[in-house]
Amino acid sequence: MTLLNILQKIKKYNKGNYRQFSLCFAMSVMLVSALTLFMTSPFVMSRLPVGGDSRKMLYMVYAVAVIGCVLFTVYATSLFLRFKSREIGVLLALGTDKRTLTKTLMKEIGGLTVKIAVLSILAGAVLSFGIGKLYESMIQSAGGDHFGFSILGIGISVLFFLIVGAMIMMMTSRFMKRANVIEILNEERRNEPIKQQVGERYLLTGIICVAVGIFGGLVFRI
Repeated sequence: MTLLNILQKIKKYNKGNYRQFSLCFAMSVMLVSALTLFMTSPFVMSRLPVGGDSRKMLYMVYAVAVIGCVLFTVYATSLFLRFKSREIGVLLALGTDKRTLTKTLMKEIGGLTVKIAVLSILAGAVLSFGIGKLYESMIQSAGGDHFGFSILGIGISVLFFLIVGAMIMMMTSRFMKRANVIEILNEERRNEPIKQQVGERYLLTGIICVAVGIFGGLVFRI
């Protein structure tokens, strides 16, 4: 049995932590992908005057959304690693080589993020297409063109995942470099106050409200 198999078995006892991280990362990638595909659509950009207030507003909303999603993902990753320290502490106490454990952990997290990112980009494309068609139905199209995606939008969506994914891997590597049994024991004694006061339904509701608010503002502003 390999070390990766052991981590997969331990994962069964820590499903909540994986679920929380996966949801946060998925929502970030999906929201940014949907915004990117919408704003880079030729149908949308052709109706925004260059240098006009509408285009500036769109860029501002996009920048705020990207920064917010990056910070949100960083925070979710820090929580994920904090609670995953239980597994790391057990394996280190049993004498597992830290270098081998680091490579295995990064392989596990890397595979997880790639799977989530692919599904999230596809979900973002579906969401963007729905919003785009709604916008198309509200705008008279004299030229007969229709809402569609651009290669630039797809490329930027993938680039966002690569950048955020690299940040997650760097945080994981940094976490493992300073990981030791004593530090992990001390880390486990620290409580996260927000977890005791706010449930998962608040997180999901907040994310949905933010997404609806941003897209609603874009549609009615444009």
